[in-house]
Amino acid sequence: IGKTPDGSIFPVPHTSDMVKTLFDPRIRKSPIDIITVAILLSNVLLYYYLSPSWRVPIFIILFAFWRLMYNAGLGWLLNKQSNQKSLVKWAKRYRIFESNSFIRNHLSCKFKDQPEVYNINTIPIEFNTWILFRHFVDLVLMSDFTCYIILAVACSQHLGSSASSTVSTISRWTAGIILVLFNLWVKLDAHRVVKDYAWYWGDFFFLEDLDLTFDGVFEMAPHPMYSIGYAGFYGISLMTGSFTMLLVSVLAHACQFAFLMIVETPHIDKTYGAQDDDEEQATKRRKQKKFIDGTDKENNDSMIPAMILFKNFNITRTSDLLTVVSCFNYLILLFIPYFSDSFRIEFKIFLFLSSIFWRFFNTIILGLILNKQSNFKFWTKLYLKYGKSPVEAYHEWQALQNSTMIMSYISLLVYISYLFNTENLWFNIDNWQIKYVLAVMGISLQIYTNWSSWLSLGEFGWFYGDFFLQTNNINGDNNNELTYSGIYRYLNHPSRLFGNSGIWALAIISDSFSIYFLTFLWTIESFFVTQFIEQPHMQKLYGDKIRKEDGVSKTIRLARKSFSSKVGAKNVNIELGVSKRVKSFQDSIDKVINEKINEFLNNKVNENERISFTIKSSDNPENYNDIIRELGEESNSEDGELEINPKSFNKYESKNKETWNKINLGKPIELSWHCSEALTISPKTSLQTKKDWVGLYKVGENRSKNLTTASSHGKWIGVVPNGYADEEEDSSDDTMSGTICFSLEKLPWELGHWEFRYHLGGTHTVLARSEVFEVVAPKIHIQAGNTEKLSADLMIMINDCFDYQNCDNSADSKPAGLKLPNANFDILLSPRHTRQKVFQRISILIKNYLNIELSAHVIEIDENCNALAKRLMKINDILR
Repeated sequence: IGKTPDGSIFPVPHTSDMVKTLFDPRIRKSPIDIITVAILLSNVLLYYYLSPSWRVPIFIILFAFWRLMYNAGLGWLLNKQSNQKSLVKWAKRYRIFESNSFIRNHLSCKFKDQPEVYNINTIPIEFNTWILFRHFVDLVLMSDFTCYIILAVACSQHLGSSASSTVSTISRWTAGIILVLFNLWVKLDAHRVVKDYAWYWGDFFFLEDLDLTFDGVFEMAPHPMYSIGYAGFYGISLMTGSFTMLLVSVLAHACQFAFLMIVETPHIDKTYGAQDDDEEQATKRRKQKKFIDGTDKENNDSMIPAMILFKNFNITRTSDLLTVVSCFNYLILLFIPYFSDSFRIEFKIFLFLSSIFWRFFNTIILGLILNKQSNFKFWTKLYLKYGKSPVEAYHEWQALQNSTMIMSYISLLVYISYLFNTENLWFNIDNWQIKYVLAVMGISLQIYTNWSSWLSLGEFGWFYGDFFLQTNNINGDNNNELTYSGIYRYLNHPSRLFGNSGIWALAIISDSFSIYFLTFLWTIESFFVTQFIEQPHMQKLYGDKIRKEDGVSKTIRLARKSFSSKVGAKNVNIELGVSKRVKSFQDSIDKVINEKINEFLNNKVNENERISFTIKSSDNPENYNDIIRELGEESNSEDGELEINPKSFNKYESKNKETWNKINLGKPIELSWHCSEALTISPKTSLQTKKDWVGLYKVGENRSKNLTTASSHGKWIGVVPNGYADEEEDSSDDTMSGTICFSLEKLPWELGHWEFRYHLGGTHTVLARSEVFEVVAPKIHIQAGNTEKLSADLMIMINDCFDYQNCDNSADSKPAGLKLPNANFDILLSPRHTRQKVFQRISILIKNYLNIELSAHVIEIDENCNALAKRLMKINDILR
């Protein structure tokens, strides 16, 4: 059922496709059809009557004429019809469908077999105008195709005398036939989907009520009739082996894309919606960003569009300026003169290594950062530690990714240009004309792939936004949606397949081993990022929402299934057997690659996490049993004793029923020491007691039980007050026992197993050793919305960081504001030590007790526990 612009409804008569209309003898031929066939035959006769030397130039002119009639002529008519309905208006003005006119008689004859649906007096003029326009389309398109085929035959005249090898000829013809057959399948499948109505641009004249399912070839490529539907052009060029034919094909294909962008796309947008699928999805993703972290960023200055290559350059952004300056400085390298042959070689090596470095940094280094961000929120935590927001962290990532991507391209292009200049490769290469054409095609394909990916992903997806920011929908629910639009409708990973086509094209031009090597690295690194960084993150984020196969795979699978059903079960079994073996081989390769790279990631990326886990393991002291038993035997000698005050400990029982001591990180430790009477009889020994000292060491640092060889790193205290203050002080006061308090910077600000060692008379000779204890940090759980509790916990925790700390918790020397969470940190500070040391201790405690990293500077800015608690709760919500 058709519907005209004025709302008239009418049944649409049946029409036939172009080939049947012109060449099927069973279909009634109109005078216009006969004229069209005659014009086509005249081109064949012209070929035979022309001399061989004139055939190619004449048919190049004829093909160019009909191609321009197609893209420019039909394009102009369709554009006028779309915007002003000009063709229908002309039909009305000149009354071409009036009684006794030639065209009226032609149409009546054409639809004579369908009187029940076609009546020239009642059917809308839009339909009659479309039928007349179809005849003109038949003439133009068939003449265009006929001239192209005759031109191919004319360009093939040299094949008999060609010096090319038999293998080369067979390869060209095999590939060419495959492309032509593929082209034929694309056209037939496209016609199956869109029917005659869309094939002849029917929606420029009237709308038809059709339930179209865009499957098959329309799931394989965008605009398949104009993209992969021209594969036959290149197949015929291969079979002819003619550069002239290839150049003509490329130019004709380019004209077709211009027709698509100038004529069809604007009409589609106007008729079926202002935005195509690509832009609609990109807009949807941009809108999602307004709900990042539950905050509308529309009025936020941080939402200035990021620079992509050099698009959205902002002179007020330092990162943009530095990127441009870096590129300019690198381009200057092209103009450095060649002082000598050795300098030229060394400089070429420098450019080669620079190209490798920038690509390695852009893919591998940034890929590892993305991996750590996906698993541990590494990048976000780094910026939160210094008081930055997740959005700021993301924008810094955008600048880093874009600048390194630009430098990787610039460094590669500079190296290739330098190589071409020094070795004079611009036109001194074999078949340079064909190679340059292929290079233009490859570069165009890469640009189109990246541009289409950008349209589909938007800025948020292009810069891996879902690695850094949690996108919430309008209702505030964390509902990750995965859509496949634009080029992602056809391919799951278009950049992996076509993202380096331009680089490969440049390698083909140069035919240089070094450029082939760089191109291979680009391809492998792209595969690495997609396979081992992007895909695991996508699986973790979207799970079952990830589709199993892309449009191309689905189309090929259905085509194979359809073909298999026709060739019989025997061939199907053979095919499935081969397919199964190939898939098994591919799976084995993928498994090996996955295992190796995952092993690399586990060894390198997760190294810090595994070490951190081992140190923090407070309930698994078995790993230290051997060392502790060895050092614990005879720890208290006959000459002295060293004991930690029991109130410093928290006892617990391990899995192997052995009792161990735990001390909370940051808590002061009190020690009791005692010297035997035998040791203090001699005056000489008594004098040495004044210089005795106790040091703190990690278990395992000192292999000897009787001699300390490791440094205490400042964690030591003399056993006698002021024992090291005055050398001339009277030493007659013999001290046999006492207590020592380790606090503040004397404490072990690191989790693990420790011991104290009593040293005699200013030496490193060990008189006694304490029992081994473990420094632990029981986790403080942050309760959502309960800021008061967290603030109180922080107040208790950070009391141990200020300078009045000692081993007597009831000391009256503590400030009155100590128990007030809103008390300013400045009130609690003592002038004896620097502010930085105090806030550094608080930073260490927060990292270990709450598993959140904050820099000392950020803690100092918050000023009190209430403000600090609010910041920590916000960070916890971000990282949760």
